[in-house]
Amino acid sequence: MSHEIISKHMKGNLNVENIEFKYEKVSYIGAYFKIELYDN
Repeated sequence: MSHEIISKHMKGNLNVENIEFKYEKVSYIGAYFKIELYDN
């Protein structure tokens, strides 16, 4: 549903991927959401 709103109605992209990152020397795994909106 979110992908449809962003791609069809806002003319953008929604990408999601799982990443591993470190914060204060502790490793975490979580979702990385990237929303791109175009100025067209």
